[in-house]
Amino acid sequence: AVKVKKGNTFVNADCPDSIRSNNSMKVEDSLSETILKSLSRERLCDVEVVGKDEVPVEVPGYLLAAHSEIFEEMFYSKKEKLTVCEKAAAAAADVEKANPASGEDDPSDSDDPPSHCEHHVKLKFATWDSINATVHFLATRTLPDSLERAANEHSLRTICQMHLIGRMFNLCALKDQAYRTARLIMNKTPRLVSVAFDECVLADSLLGEEFKRPSCKCPLKEYALEYLRESPLTTLLAEGTVFLSAESISAIMCDQEMDMDETTMFHVLNSWVKQDEECNRDTGRALVSNIDLAYIKTEYLNNVVRKSGFVDASDVDAALKEIEEMLENQSPDEKEHVVVEGAGKPEYNGIYVRQEEDIGLGEDEVVYVKECREDEDYCPDYGLYLMKARWALTPCVDSSNSLYS
Repeated sequence: AVKVKKGNTFVNADCPDSIRSNNSMKVEDSLSETILKSLSRERLCDVEVVGKDEVPVEVPGYLLAAHSEIFEEMFYSKKEKLTVCEKAAAAAADVEKANPASGEDDPSDSDDPPSHCEHHVKLKFATWDSINATVHFLATRTLPDSLERAANEHSLRTICQMHLIGRMFNLCALKDQAYRTARLIMNKTPRLVSVAFDECVLADSLLGEEFKRPSCKCPLKEYALEYLRESPLTTLLAEGTVFLSAESISAIMCDQEMDMDETTMFHVLNSWVKQDEECNRDTGRALVSNIDLAYIKTEYLNNVVRKSGFVDASDVDAALKEIEEMLENQSPDEKEHVVVEGAGKPEYNGIYVRQEEDIGLGEDEVVYVKECREDEDYCPDYGLYLMKARWALTPCVDSSNSLYS
């Protein structure tokens, strides 16, 4: 019989017109629906895919093989044609035949009911939700509506797992769609960037070395990491640390390109430790070594760092001592200073250095001091401060005697 296409309808040229109208069907209206129906037909589902939650998803092997040559080789050949990376994907998937070879354990010894599936695929980084959503995508070329609409931790983790499945098995359409959807969620809710990064770090720890090569870099992980580097205020400091595991917070604290000063880094680490002090304290104590405490202000060191519970008091004392020594050895040019010129007398002119000591001033009051040089004859120190709306110069020994303003 010769099939002739009329618009989107296929008919058999040999069939009588009376039969032709009954057998015709529109491809776009029925193909996805037919495939979805096949997923519920037990005899067609010859592959069982299980994730880390141990809940199986039964899938027709033809559906996986039609989209991925890796699956095709895994199910229907001896894998000779697979590349090194593809073999690594097959190994990570832990595919095995349902019926064990001679000498292996008899499935009848197991408490689990026997499975009719010919192949079993283990994806230790994925959950039932991500596996099921992947099968849905392969059948319809669309993500489930719940994933498209939702912007929460669960949906983003599911999409990240789907992205990895797409990468592992060369499911390009799935990989691209998952990547775009994950970015949309992250841009909509920046604090969830930590979710994507954490999920990618977790996957790295579960997969083999082949997937850690430069050529196998995860674009989703790279995007999330760059987002964290550039926008810690809207991600990590917006309660994003609640989604991070010990491995993820370690990767962030050890990253040299994070756009954070030492105080911000400690704030991020401290907020993560506080989420579960009993479990996180040891990790926090180990990671604080990545922070140079001497670059944190003394007030924050005493009021926050010392009381954090995971930083040794001796480390805080050493940082305070180092700060004191740095201040003593600083030249005026290295300190915050102003240059006074044309103040009436030569001794009034020069470099005035801001005073950091607590001398009874308010928080918003600022005093700059020019100290007498050692090689000069007696000359008082002069102070520069804001008096009402004008700057005034006075001898430090008598601040009520305004010399110039």
